[in-house]
Amino acid sequence: MVTIRRNPSKRLLSFWRCHPVWSFLLVCGLFSVGFLFLMSFQANEQMLLDHHTRGNQQPHKNLSEDERNEAVNTLNHRNNDNAKVEEKMTTTKHKAIIPRPPLEQLIKDEERGVKGDVSFLLNWAILGHAKAGTTFIKNWVGRHPDISTWEDEVCDLYDNKPAGLAKRLYTELAPDKLRGFKCPGHFSRRSMRHFHKYYPHTKLIVGVRHPIRWFESFYNFRMRHAAENYSLPHPNELSGECTPEKDGVCTERANFQTNLAVFGKTPMKSKHERNLIRFTKYTYESTFEISNPLFLYDVDQFAEGTDQFALDLQDFLGLETPLPEPTKKDAGMSSRPKPKALNICEDEFAPLRKELIDIGSRASEWILEYFLESPQVVVSQEEQFRRIVEAWKVDPCDKKKAAAKEEAKHEEEEHDKEEEDEEEEEEDKKEEEEEEDEEEE
Repeated sequence: MVTIRRNPSKRLLSFWRCHPVWSFLLVCGLFSVGFLFLMSFQANEQMLLDHHTRGNQQPHKNLSEDERNEAVNTLNHRNNDNAKVEEKMTTTKHKAIIPRPPLEQLIKDEERGVKGDVSFLLNWAILGHAKAGTTFIKNWVGRHPDISTWEDEVCDLYDNKPAGLAKRLYTELAPDKLRGFKCPGHFSRRSMRHFHKYYPHTKLIVGVRHPIRWFESFYNFRMRHAAENYSLPHPNELSGECTPEKDGVCTERANFQTNLAVFGKTPMKSKHERNLIRFTKYTYESTFEISNPLFLYDVDQFAEGTDQFALDLQDFLGLETPLPEPTKKDAGMSSRPKPKALNICEDEFAPLRKELIDIGSRASEWILEYFLESPQVVVSQEEQFRRIVEAWKVDPCDKKKAAAKEEAKHEEEEHDKEEEDEEEEEEDKKEEEEEEDEEEE
């Protein structure tokens, strides 16, 4: 059987000829629908105009075409302004979603994980390094009225508890402030994966320090806060990788470039770059590229003044008002000086310092040549920062010894001069006595 397809226009013409009444009714219906649609459009426009005039307390009657167009344009501008305000509420300093979705829409529970978008909950995070000013930064920033944080360290992402962190951010910190935490040593692939998945816009703050000064500070920190029977191996025995008896104090941890490389901010393609980091196959595969902006600082920048540093950190965090003046209390410093368990500048620690200088030289070169080239990495006063990190290639104890030697030389010269002055005074006195004796004779 063959089916013959007829032209649609011929079918319509045939229907019109066979059913003229129905055809006429169909055409009338189409015209009616069009007319109703036009009237509805004009009614909606009139309602908008009514809303506009009521908002300005100016009732209208018959508006001219120019007045109508002006009113519509005003409404459009007002809607655009409202949209900008709404956008600002979600993108400026507080990044708060108002109203916030219920917690049950964001997480299943602390064990089963995150199910909604929790990125708005975490605005900033201080990730390290230990003994590199992280407590100072957290306490200083935490005193700003638009900042909300915890007193203690919070390492839920490192502990693989993203839902637990989301719940704490939601329930424990202020909803209308910039929320953040401090967790030194937050450099695992697992942590980076959580930032990438749940908090891709969180601003990260990372501190570094001259490896020799870092080692000395970390060793003394362990000894000062240790139990009565606590002990560490001799400093010269803390070379290389960390083992349980070293309690985290080892020269290997001074390789700051290895930790910074985990953020995936550099190409990692050249052999030269990989050699500077000394990646093994395992550690190289553990890098994880994340899009988070990162503020990098060196502790020695604080010693050269914090005014510009404060402005740059304020701008990085998106705070509208200045940070408060930093205090000794922010750094956790007491008025009573603490005794040193280790003076790393003593001669017996020269081998240890040499190893740390080798590590510092590689770290310095990688940071300055590769890491700072990333547009996602920010530093305060780049020229100052580069000068300070370049000095990682030099033993600060040599400078200290040279200064001490110069001071000793100056003191010796002063002492010699005092002795010469005393001898001259004695000679003058002796001459005066001889002259008096001659006069008496």
